[in-house]
Amino acid sequence: MSTTTQAAATGVVPSPDVVHDALVVGYGPVGQALTTLLAERGHSVLVVERWPQIYPLPRAGHIDHEVMRILQALGVADVIEEDSWKLSGYELRDSHGEVLHSFDWGHEAFSGWFSDYSLFQPQLEGLLHDRAASYPNVTFLRGWQGEEIRQTADGVELVIRAGVASEGVFDGGPTTDIVRGRYIVGCDGANSLVRKTYDMAAEDFGFEADWLVVFVEPNDPNHKVDMPDVAQLLDPARPTTAFRSSGKRFCRWEFMLMPGETAQSMSTPEVAWQLIERWGLNADNARLVRNTVFRFRSQVAYDFRHGRALVAGDAAHLMPPFLGQGMCSGLRDAKTLAWKLDLVLSGAADDCLLDTYTPERRPHVSSITESALKLGEIISVIDPERAKARDEALRTGEMKPPAPMPDIVDGILRRDPSGWLTENAGRLSIQARVRRDGVEARLDDLVGHGWTVITTGWDAAVALAPEAHGVIERLGASVVRIDADADITGAYAAWFADLGADWALLRPDFYLFAAASGPEALAAAITDLQGQLRLLPAGG
Repeated sequence: MSTTTQAAATGVVPSPDVVHDALVVGYGPVGQALTTLLAERGHSVLVVERWPQIYPLPRAGHIDHEVMRILQALGVADVIEEDSWKLSGYELRDSHGEVLHSFDWGHEAFSGWFSDYSLFQPQLEGLLHDRAASYPNVTFLRGWQGEEIRQTADGVELVIRAGVASEGVFDGGPTTDIVRGRYIVGCDGANSLVRKTYDMAAEDFGFEADWLVVFVEPNDPNHKVDMPDVAQLLDPARPTTAFRSSGKRFCRWEFMLMPGETAQSMSTPEVAWQLIERWGLNADNARLVRNTVFRFRSQVAYDFRHGRALVAGDAAHLMPPFLGQGMCSGLRDAKTLAWKLDLVLSGAADDCLLDTYTPERRPHVSSITESALKLGEIISVIDPERAKARDEALRTGEMKPPAPMPDIVDGILRRDPSGWLTENAGRLSIQARVRRDGVEARLDDLVGHGWTVITTGWDAAVALAPEAHGVIERLGASVVRIDADADITGAYAAWFADLGADWALLRPDFYLFAAASGPEALAAAITDLQGQLRLLPAGG
């Protein structure tokens, strides 16, 4: 299927004297999010993307409540929710349709959004692009491909080549140029130029399999397809993933290729229609949007940084889609990397802060990858006898799918004198509706999505010494007291009771730096944070 008609390079290459704060190579959702998060902090960003337009075909289809909170920070969550499907659950079914195990997704989650959604990725990319393009400090070079990176003492140079995209193939032309930046971030996918340039070796988790991914749009938007919201069909004859809704208009399936089948033979419309006919969809009542064989892999780079070059998203890690966490993990990368780069680019922190990016993100995404692989091992059984044993183990509860979401276990987190993480450090914080100055809304909509100090029962703005206030001001942190009147749902009272704390210090990626009790403990945590961030003197 054609992804583009013929399209040439667009954008004006800046003068060689112009040095952007960040060069972002690759402009899918991860590159778009990073671009916007940096631009809103006032940093100049140059985007280099080989495809002249937003890629029109769907790939990722799931986001969770944490990622919706990130999209809230990006200003697109409400629109995404309108066109996304709230998933009621995720089921593992045997070949006869019996539910062997289910994940409960049908509830409001603690990040302030519904637990899980299915979405249509091109819509997300269009919204994220509109946000990024609204900033005058963002420059776009579309139809240009990065070809060579050179690091200097104080920046990077990227050699780019203009080309033409036709039928999904980029054909580089003779025109080349050079752009410059203080840092370069590769959000350029599995074949990342940035990762390959610096030979960023990756740990291979040993999983590789070909699956056919099919997207279909029923002609009648009210047509109800008889299948669960999301299910893994554990049929040894052909393991299958089924999404009743990808967004609100599309259906999605993933079919495992069996021994002897090839990507070429399985990529025809005839095969796609044959595989989904059991659900009552065919060429007469639906439109085939996409049918592509993908090779699912499992790799995580050992290091996400090499000097002034960093990687995020698929450029840093690949995982099979059994938990729907690939794009989610990339957007977490963008949110974490953005606040670190912001502090460095603004002169508030030393460059060595970026060394904490890998220790924070790599264990987190590796844990999720391992969970996805464990689920994949359950799903991908094709031997009938092993499948029977697996089904019985799931039915009796002897075999349980893994819990997917870990805490952050390293990096900028509060530690005790022995070096161990303090209780609560690294946990994902909640977001609930609160009342402030007569307005009721989700917390982030009232106080922003940067560093945040939350107290209950006492006021940090009054209790903290000037030194602590100086650090708070340097970070641009919000200080908010959520008392019984502000806590309109009671969620924060319950959360603080669970933490055993009366204050929490949130990072801009919503993870807890620390949570404990009393002004003295908060002041000590702020001093520790100042040291870990290696904050530089104002103006220095």
